[in-house]
Amino acid sequence: MEFEVFGWWLLLAAFFQLSSIHGCLREERVALLQFKASLNSSYDYLTSWDSSQEESNCCDWARVECDNTTGHVIKLHLFHLRDFSNIDLEVWYLNASLFLPFQELKYLDLHGNGISGWVPNEGMFILFCFSFSV
Repeated sequence: MEFEVFGWWLLLAAFFQLSSIHGCLREERVALLQFKASLNSSYDYLTSWDSSQEESNCCDWARVECDNTTGHVIKLHLFHLRDFSNIDLEVWYLNASLFLPFQELKYLDLHGNGISGWVPNEGMFILFCFSFSV
């Protein structure tokens, strides 16, 4: 009897652990796709970021790392995403509010993207939490 009760508790604990492991959160996936659209670059360095499939797991995308337990994005390696071989490359003003949905983001690398400035009053305060070079 004791073993049977312990076995059920073990099975229940395993179920809850497995149910907590899931793909990325919808709002974080949408924010990543919005960031990609904002790049103003003719070359697509983020081909794995698929907007055509609603259920695409952004935790499997290149340059994205997620927490295995919560599914939240925790690291974004977004360096050198813009093609500077094109002399007519448009200036890029970063809309920092695109990063607001990332509740557990701990690391953000944006260096080498030629950020010209920031969109005024669009969440710039959130980037003060990160150390990055532009």
